[in-house]
Amino acid sequence: MKPNATRRGWLLAALALVCATAALAADPTPEQVNADIDKLIELSGKYAEQLGAFTGGAMVHETTEEGMIGKAEKLLSNLAEVEKEAVPAVQPVLAQIVERYGAAQDPADTNWEIKTENAVDTRFWELKAARRDDGSRAFSRLFKGLNSIGRTRRASATYLVDYVKAMPAITFYTPDVRVKQAEKWKALLGFAVKLDPNSAEAHAQAALIDQVVATAVRSIEQEADATVWPGHVAEFGGPGSTSQLAKAALDYFAAEKTWGGSERKITVLAVAVRGEWKVAETNVFGQVTQWRLPIVLAITTPDYKAKNMARIYELSVLAKLGAPGTAPKAPPFEGFWVGNSKMIRPAKLPHG
Repeated sequence: MKPNATRRGWLLAALALVCATAALAADPTPEQVNADIDKLIELSGKYAEQLGAFTGGAMVHETTEEGMIGKAEKLLSNLAEVEKEAVPAVQPVLAQIVERYGAAQDPADTNWEIKTENAVDTRFWELKAARRDDGSRAFSRLFKGLNSIGRTRRASATYLVDYVKAMPAITFYTPDVRVKQAEKWKALLGFAVKLDPNSAEAHAQAALIDQVVATAVRSIEQEADATVWPGHVAEFGGPGSTSQLAKAALDYFAAEKTWGGSERKITVLAVAVRGEWKVAETNVFGQVTQWRLPIVLAITTPDYKAKNMARIYELSVLAKLGAPGTAPKAPPFEGFWVGNSKMIRPAKLPHG
């Protein structure tokens, strides 16, 4: 006999023994049936709504990773609450009902839950239970609720794992956001492990994410080491001198409300002029009404300082609007365009 056939034979023999034992067991008394139904109705009134809050599917859908993290935190909190009180109260009673009324089904059967509910309902009917419908309904609500908890855990964990796995390689992102991006993925995978501790895939991905974080950190360090402060453009036709214009731009950004004047504790470190004055805006006739000056701007923050970092931005700082032919190519400045950015070591900056 093949091993599988032997195993199947053992299983059939075991099932036959269980069925024989069940057949020999005495039917519950009417008093027992009524007491069981009363208990089911009581538990349903107390816990069914709480158990029913879980859909059985992924409950961490959101459009942003921050949103997913928030939903995962809330879901874990709700699960902890229901598993502390409702589950311990309901689980043993349902197990006893299934055993007492011969409703056990093979969990390998895809319809085992429906068959379990039908078996309980049928047994109540056979025993002529006075409140069969109420008892069956209460059992169904509690049984579905219990099953939805495990399903919700597994589906939510799978959703988070699949989301992270579908993301592009960390090198797809610009170096300045790689660490934060990798850390958000790490947080999502951490929640996946908590939601489904038995998921081998969640554990595997969570183990790998530290390598991604390390790669992101290394890429920023490498970028900072490789970046060189360009200084002023070699030739500048004016009007104005590179040193004077850079000083005016530095003062502007040091006070500007989204830069040095913000609550983000940004310190403006240096400015270099990187090209001639260029057109920023024209009127309907194509006449210039505003000029811009290409620059690079270096800033730091307390977080950057702690990592021996600064950031340089490619920018255009905008002169004031003016009439065609008289628009100024000079400070004061009143706006900016932002381009690319890179990390740099502060020691590479002027006076750094």
